[in-house]
Amino acid sequence: MDENNNLNPEQLMAQALNRADKFLVEASRRVDNVYGRGFSRENPNIVDALVQASAINFAGALIARELALLRGEGKKVGEDE
Repeated sequence: MDENNNLNPEQLMAQALNRADKFLVEASRRVDNVYGRGFSRENPNIVDALVQASAINFAGALIARELALLRGEGKKVGEDE
């Protein structure tokens, strides 16, 4: 998470809220695509669960990448693959 090392607390909070907003919009869109338009509005618990699962998956992927970097197995963000 090197790109976050130089951010101040306010910037980190803004970044987190921006990601949460993206998760919410995408989760609502996907729920509606599967169950029909408006379903996400009528069933916010499904959207909540999808947002939470997405955030957990994202955090896990970041942690796994950082652990791989510590072991010398991975690449930093922006490095060629």
